Amino acid sequence: MKTFEIIKGDKDYLYHGTFHNGASWMNLLVLNENGDIILEKKLGHDFRLVNLDKSTLNYQKFANQCEKDGLGCNTALYYLETDAIYYVEDDGKCEDEFDTIPQYKVTFKENKANIEKIADCKYEAEGACA
Repeated sequence: MKTFEIIKGDKDYLYHGTFHNGASWMNLLVLNENGDIILEKKLGHDFRLVNLDKSTLNYQKFANQCEKDGLGCNTALYYLETDAIYYVEDDGKCEDEFDTIPQYKVTFKENKANIEKIADCKYEAEGACA
C-alpha cells in the first residue's frame, strides 16, 4: 500500500509512505520540489508488531493513523500532521515490558529534515527480536 500527502514547511514537501510485508514495516520518504529525498526512514522490522502504551504522548493520533491506513493494528509507528511527521523508532530488541522507544517530531525547512526527540514511549512488541 502506498500513500502520498503534502507536508507543509517553508514550502510544500511531498510525503510518500510505502507499507511492506503485511505492514510489519514501512518506508517514509519526503521529497522536495526537485524530487530530491530529504528524509528516508524505515520504521519497524520484519515479522514484528509494536503496540504503544496508552500513556504515550499523542497516543490517539498514532491509533488514528493506523485506522486511517487500514492496517488493522492498535497503533501505527507514525502519524502525519499538516506541518510535521511524528514517529517512534523501534530498536527491535525484546527486553521487558518497561522498555521505551523514542518518539520524534520531524519538520522541514530549506530542503532539510529537522528531527527532534520529544518523548520516550512505553511499548509492547510481538514477534521477532533483533
